[in-house]
Amino acid sequence: AAVAWVRALQDPSAGLEEKTEQDISAIAEEPAELLSMLDALLAEHASLTSFVAKLDVETLAEACKGFGTDDTRLIRTLSARSKSHLAKVSAQYWDSYDESLAGLVESECGGWYAYLASFIVLPEAQADARLLDLAMDGIGADKKALVEFLCARHPRRVRAAKAAWEGRNDASLVDRLASELSGDFEKVALELLKGPRTSGAAADDAVEDDAV
Repeated sequence: AAVAWVRALQDPSAGLEEKTEQDISAIAEEPAELLSMLDALLAEHASLTSFVAKLDVETLAEACKGFGTDDTRLIRTLSARSKSHLAKVSAQYWDSYDESLAGLVESECGGWYAYLASFIVLPEAQADARLLDLAMDGIGADKKALVEFLCARHPRRVRAAKAAWEGRNDASLVDRLASELSGDFEKVALELLKGPRTSGAAADDAVEDDAV
């Protein structure tokens, strides 16, 4: 592992620069050469992404080393990365430290800070499932949070969150919302949850009236 790390530091692009940095005009009429260059670019990108993920793993480990947490380094690293990249970081962190990023932030952070960090590192559907838990926790539902979730997300993302929530809670999200809501707001919310987008002034008015 140490040898691989040293090699990565010495050449994070895996020796592909010779292929990827050549003058494209010289091979513009050569489809096979262009395809080979494209393959090299993709391989170089994967190598560089993996290298950055390794650096992020070590940065996060250092930020959480010993007593206390270097919150600046932690948040600066997490908030500057996409979810797809953080998934790679989480996998590599697990390989190195037997812990996922979600487990790391939950053990190092607390309160709403932990929720925020968890939303950043979790896959989109799992983060949305936690948001639903928050919106329906306690007495009464946070209707504004539910409106934002149901109306501001693509139907495909809503369905993915529904599946994640039901897997997490071993219950029907439709039944849970039906128990939390009532009236026209319940009808509109359940229709949005099922997929199709309800449009028109009547639906908008019903949501606005019931959400206040």
